[in-house]
Parts: sequence; C-alpha cells; structure tokens
Amino acid sequence: MKLASIVLAGSLAANAAFLAHYLLSKPPRLDANASTVASAGNPGGARISASREINTAPNPDAAQVAAIWQQLRAEDLPTLVARLRAAGFPPAVVRSLIAGEVNARFAARRQAIISEQADSPYWATGTHPMQGMEFKTMAVLVELSAEQKQMMKDLLGPSAETEDPWKLRARFGKLSGEKYDAVTNVMSDYAILRTKLLAEIGGFPQRPEDRDRMAFLAKEERADLEKILTPAEMEAYELRSSDTANLLRRELDAFKPTESEFRAIFRATASAEKNYGSYTGNSRENRGKIGEEILARAKAALSPERFEQFRKLTTFSP
Repeated sequence: MKLASIVLAGSLAANAAFLAHYLLSKPPRLDANASTVASAGNPGGARISASREINTAPNPDAAQVAAIWQQLRAEDLPTLVARLRAAGFPPAVVRSLIAGEVNARFAARRQAIISEQADSPYWATGTHPMQGMEFKTMAVLVELSAEQKQMMKDLLGPSAETEDPWKLRARFGKLSGEKYDAVTNVMSDYAILRTKLLAEIGGFPQRPEDRDRMAFLAKEERADLEKILTPAEMEAYELRSSDTANLLRRELDAFKPTESEFRAIFRATASAEKNYGSYTGNSRENRGKIGEEILARAKAALSPERFEQFRKLTTFSP
C-alpha cells in the first residue's frame, strides 16, 4: 500500500496525524501517473509513489487532526488494531503505532514504581550496580515489562515481535519462529524468578543457601529449554548466549581462540560447572576446582604450544 510507505517515512507524531486524517476521511485517489519520490525515512533507499493530489493537498487543521487522533486513541486497542489492518496498513506500521499506545499506557505505572524508590547510594548493598535501583524495584519492573509484552502479543499475535532477526540468530542460532517464542517465554519467566530472588535476599547471593537457590533456578531453566530444543540447538544457544560462553569470551580475549578451540574449552568449562556450579559468583574453593578441571581438559584438547598460551593468558590457573 503506497500510503503505508508514506507513514513509515515520517515521525511518529506526523504518522499519527496522517493516519488519523486518512482513517476518518476519504482517502485521496492515487493517480495513474503518480510521481515517484525518494523516501528519506527508508534506510534501504527504496522509492515510493505518491500522487500529486497527496503532495498538493492542504494540511488539515492541527486542532482538528489532534481531535481526530484522540478519538482514535479513545477506542479500545483491539478495535484500533482491526481498523488499521482493515485500512490496509502493513504489520510494521500497525506494530509501531500500537506499541506507542501500549507503552504510553504502561509509562505511568512504570514511573510510579520508580518514583517510590529513594535515590540509592552507589555503595549501598541490595542495589543493582549498573541500574542504580533496588532489586525489589527491578523485580516489579521486570514483571511489568512481561505484562506489557504479553499485551502486545494478545493484540498483534506473531507480528508483535520487533527484535531484529539478525540479533535472534546471533543469540540462538537458527530456530523456527515457534521455537523462538517458546524459548523467550521460558527465559522471561526465569528472569522474573531470579530478580524476585535477588529482591528477597537483598542483593547478589553470598550465602551458600542463596547460591544453591540460584543454581536451582538455572538447572530448572535448562531443563525447560531442553524440552524445547534439540541437543544441537541447545549447544548452539549456549555457545552464543550462556553465562559460560560470556565468561569465556572475556577470559579468552587475549588467547584469541579458533572456533574449534572455543568449543573445546566451552565443553570443558560446562562439564566442570556441572560438578561445582557456575564459575561466576562461586566460592573461591569451587572456582579453583573448576579451573583445575578446565586446565586438565584443555591440555588434552590443545596443542602443547597453545595450551601454554592458554594457561598464561587466562585466570583459570591457581
């Protein structure tokens, strides 16, 4: 639809005005001899057709357009989605406009949650060092984000997904859309559970019993993911996105592993972590045991020269 291309090219405010004017008035006729113009908002440099009638039509009165848009916004969201789709607007346009409306409806609740929290000193315990807020506040916000995401899914179905497919491949490898949805739902649920646990214990786990509870959540999450993914898909995901993979990308930065070396060291680390728990956040004693097992397995998998480099350039050695 040519009018939809125009909507994609402009700002959200301009889109809303154009959309309101289009939906509640007779749409202009596209001439057979439509002129072709470049779309400045299209990063691919695609060209769109626009009739002279659109180019020369007088802009509607600003107050009138604002009133029309408010009338549209007053409708329940399922009705608005239906009207947009019936008008022929593509999923990307519908998603953009509905996402703005949904976000606006959650913004006040999100701000109220944040405003209830006093400024936390950077040295205080029980706060997230990067987010600067209490874990209990983060737990509520994570739940609110999950609720917002679910509303988008209820309204738009599969077209609610906005994440870049390239990012999905970088994170999961190649998965079908159904599997991706199932995996992200599991991960979202466990993110809420982990944040709630951090809120309950008042910060990062320090006591053995708190680390055990975090480890239990990780074990349960993995078990749920294994119900969805094949062994090869599970390894592809973990090689890209697991805490173990993230640890190794930091540790092996100076070592510069090949893909086969990374896979071998990853498998060694994952095996050791099954015996002693996650390397990150573990006790000093267990980190030492994990390091010893990694070194033993790496020695068998790497050439003598590369193993010596690995030993010197990582912190796994005692």
